[in-house]
Amino acid sequence: MSTSTPASPPAPTPSTAPSTAPVGASTSVYAVAGMTCGSCVSSVTARVGALAGVEEVSVDLATGAVTLTTTRAVSADEVGAAVAAAGYEVVSTPPAAGSSCCGTCG
Repeated sequence: MSTSTPASPPAPTPSTAPSTAPVGASTSVYAVAGMTCGSCVSSVTARVGALAGVEEVSVDLATGAVTLTTTRAVSADEVGAAVAAAGYEVVSTPPAAGSSCCGTCG
């Protein structure tokens, strides 16, 4: 007699994971160049996470994406300066409010 274990549900992905962000928070994603290891991730996370209004920082080493959850407006210049202080460069910032990412997606 064989027994089988039921398949486990898939792990939550960023798009399906429940949000722990406070009500009224906003999320922005920046592309950062130059990160190559876990130490890079830690450095960027610490510098960006120290900005006033930043509640949560997630850094994806594979894609270079730095995702921020903020409770107040945090400018691209502030994020860029924090990333630069960590030794890296923001190569793409979120589109301005009311605009599309590149003009082709509407």
